[in-house]
Amino acid sequence: MKDAGGERKAPIETIKAETAAKLEFDKAKDPYTKAKAAWKTLDEKANAYRGYQRQFETYVVRIEIVSHCKGDAACYAKTVDPKAKWQDRWAELAPRLKAFAPQIEVDKYDDDEKQDALTAQIERAMMEIGKMGSGGASQTDALLEAVKSDDAITRQAILLALPKIAGKDCKQCAAKLDAAISAGQGKTTLAALNFETQVLRSYFAHDEGDSGAVEAPPAGSGGGGSDGK
Repeated sequence: MKDAGGERKAPIETIKAETAAKLEFDKAKDPYTKAKAAWKTLDEKANAYRGYQRQFETYVVRIEIVSHCKGDAACYAKTVDPKAKWQDRWAELAPRLKAFAPQIEVDKYDDDEKQDALTAQIERAMMEIGKMGSGGASQTDALLEAVKSDDAITRQAILLALPKIAGKDCKQCAAKLDAAISAGQGKTTLAALNFETQVLRSYFAHDEGDSGAVEAPPAGSGGGGSDGK
């Protein structure tokens, strides 16, 4: 039995009504489509400019941590406290940053931008501790507790600071770095970080190799994931 429906069977009034409705829809849609395209172009430019703005603001963020800590090694080490949530760290930083540079609109930062700012402070803080040399040795344990971080910049910053403040004869360094390596085993995104950690572990262990050594990651592999900073 043939279908009795279809355009050929529809009443002429229905076809005219549908055609008129389609024309009215197109009249309304075309200006909206053009306006949306123009808005999207402007929005993309705004996002690009905001990205440049945030990039320059990270320089201010790095300076702020130096101004805030004033050479206090414990203050710098606090930036990598693994027990502190990034939200709490931002809540502490935001008013300081606003007071330090009122032109920075901290209330307009999204979560990614907040975490990027905190990471920038970590990077500078670890650099400052490293510059202290043996004067920062009191924070060796704090850095060793934080070295398990899955965030690439955080761990790399700690790895650079540790040999400068701990000295090659650090007794607990190799064991703590072993723990960090074990925590990252099986996580493919941490291959490069684990390898870098193994290099420093060998430095503190006074050896040239280890039966449990981490295999060097393939060239071009990533440095690690993110733990929320």
